[in-house]
Amino acid sequence: LPLPPPPGSVAGVDCSADSRPLSVQLEVAIHNPSSFAFLPLGSVEMLIQSADLQPFARCTTVAPIGLPHGNSTIMLTGTINVGQSDANRRAFSGALEKLLAGKPTPLEPSFARVSTALYDSALGGLTVPADLPGLPGGGARIFNRVSLLLDPAANIFELAGRP
Repeated sequence: LPLPPPPGSVAGVDCSADSRPLSVQLEVAIHNPSSFAFLPLGSVEMLIQSADLQPFARCTTVAPIGLPHGNSTIMLTGTINVGQSDANRRAFSGALEKLLAGKPTPLEPSFARVSTALYDSALGGLTVPADLPGLPGGGARIFNRVSLLLDPAANIFELAGRP
């Protein structure tokens, strides 16, 4: 029997210090409308924040980049680093929930560091509104089938041994 689709909400996210960090790889389409090209821009570190400016990821470019006039694509890799505050956790949980439901998530990435000093001074802290597209299919299924195996004798024995 197939399982029903997930309810569309994230029940919980483990953001404790001892949990392993989640890696992320982003392909970012950028439109530079100015008549100036930023070449070479260098290595870029971005702080990924929710629309209400709660940070939850830090990413860097895979290699030094430049931003020519017009459209370009850059690759970022990094880790999801959710802060310990409830606001940080809610921001990440909301973004993850929308991603899994196939809905776009508004983000406010900001330039945390640029390796070229001139551009670091100019771009440092600048936010660039963006949308993270949801996963295709409108309701991603992470688990297609879940089984629970019970051994009643072992479970009763274990329960009987508890104080």
